Amino acid sequence: MPLVTIGVVIAAGLALTGATNFALAILIVGATLATFSVGHVAMGRRITNAGSIYAHIAQGLGRIIGAAAAGVAVLTYGFLQFALYGLFGVVAADLLGVTGIGEVSGVWWLFALCGWALVGLLGTTRVDLSTYTLGCIIIGQVIFLLLVDGALIASGELAAPQGGYPPSPDLLKPGIGVVLLIAVVAFAGFETPLVFGEESRNYKRTINLSTFSTLGLLTGLYVLTSWTFSAATHPAELAGHGNTLGFDLMISLASSHLGTAAAGIGRVVLLVSVFAAMTSFHNTSARYMFGLAREGFIPRSLARTGDRTGAPTAASLFQTAAGLCVIIVAASAGVDPIGGLFLVGLIAGGFGLVVLSATTSIATLCAFARARRGESWWTAYAAPAVSAFALGWIGLQAAGSFDELAALGLPQSVERILLGPFAFAAALGGLRGLILRHFQPAVYEGFGRGGLAVRSSVAPIPSSHVAETDRALR
Repeated sequence: MPLVTIGVVIAAGLALTGATNFALAILIVGATLATFSVGHVAMGRRITNAGSIYAHIAQGLGRIIGAAAAGVAVLTYGFLQFALYGLFGVVAADLLGVTGIGEVSGVWWLFALCGWALVGLLGTTRVDLSTYTLGCIIIGQVIFLLLVDGALIASGELAAPQGGYPPSPDLLKPGIGVVLLIAVVAFAGFETPLVFGEESRNYKRTINLSTFSTLGLLTGLYVLTSWTFSAATHPAELAGHGNTLGFDLMISLASSHLGTAAAGIGRVVLLVSVFAAMTSFHNTSARYMFGLAREGFIPRSLARTGDRTGAPTAASLFQTAAGLCVIIVAASAGVDPIGGLFLVGLIAGGFGLVVLSATTSIATLCAFARARRGESWWTAYAAPAVSAFALGWIGLQAAGSFDELAALGLPQSVERILLGPFAFAAALGGLRGLILRHFQPAVYEGFGRGGLAVRSSVAPIPSSHVAETDRALR
């Protein structure tokens, strides 16, 4: 969601990393993800699966690696979803005057539970309803941000960011991995059009438009706003916003250039934006679990859909129950909803996205190397190779910069917090794949194919789709 990204993620990145030319990092990551999407979308036109990433990896690198990626994908989107409950509780408390901007309230969990209940309700409805609602929210966010950007530019008070352009040592200094990882998190969710392919009309006609238009809009908006925010704020003042996670950076700029009423509107829009992001990641996580359940990788009961809505009701309810457990455990243990829940989940989810995207690029390259099927040289080979290299480099830089994350308030052992669960999830997924290969070969053969090899009444698929996907996987 644009306002969550700019009002929290990018503002915090500007304040906490000191990278005042953060706009350049956004531009680099945006271009990298656009290159990644070239091959990923081409694969998506051949294999329509709710678990798009693990399905593509299974096709290119084999089902065992795809099974390991499935475990990482479920964990990644879970991290991103659950992280937002802590943020929602704090932002809601601020809006209602329970706390000041960026402060943590002891009753954050009460507000988080309200958001959790609404997300759970929307998760069991038709995807069209959720998409329409999210679309309206996104339009409101974009309008608000453009108004703030326009006011900052019209003020004539903007200065070139410290270091200026072209790239300065500021962007290339040690700890660049943190900057790039935050930039990747800013785009989290751009790949979701492929996840909803089975529930969309004219999917193959619109997949290019939806994916690349989303990336283009987000990149342009993020570059413009991160530049105006940093150019309108003195570096010393920018660093001073670090202890409030950047909440007050956007609000103070809106208030000083558009009036106090705009600041109040900004708080409301920010809260709605956090809620929309929670809903989006909830739906994505539910559909990944639905895809895995339909194929027999996890219990098939989680593949049940609503009779009237067609939404993956069982998987959505599972995600809702998991979210409730996270809120209860975090509140009972006295976990900081920002430093202990939001930031850890956000950084972990961003790292998971980098690993999954890099692996998907390699898988795409391997799949097209075996059968290019009319795709251009750029789509089949060059774009996946470039994105695999770039994303791999970002991942290595991020892994080498984990010590820098202590500046964000994360514990010193953050590398174990981030890498341990992913290693466990990958090992568990790979082990499940091996078990299926030896004891349930029919289920194993259907992995990554949308359950086509093992037909199930819980998720019927049109015969045309069966034939088309079978041809793509041969």
